[in-house]
Amino acid sequence: MAQMARLPIPALHIEMNVIPEAEIRSAALAAGVEVIDVVYTNSVESNANGGLQFEERDGGGRLASCQFSVRKRGPAGPRHHRTAALG
Repeated sequence: MAQMARLPIPALHIEMNVIPEAEIRSAALAAGVEVIDVVYTNSVESNANGGLQFEERDGGGRLASCQFSVRKRGPAGPRHHRTAALG
């Protein structure tokens, strides 16, 4: 995108923390929240260019970016809903 806009940036560099889904689910459980939904996004694709899309399945690329929706568990059942994005 910066190259297309001819910005004076020599190269773009993206860093990601690659964490297996099972590890994220385990951490969520330990934190007292439940994962209620997981969707894949195109945010790690080189041609995404800010056009975020949500998919039900992994697109088959080298890396996948997921968005996890979690809900806080409480003594009377789930009460709060928060969304956490990774990738």
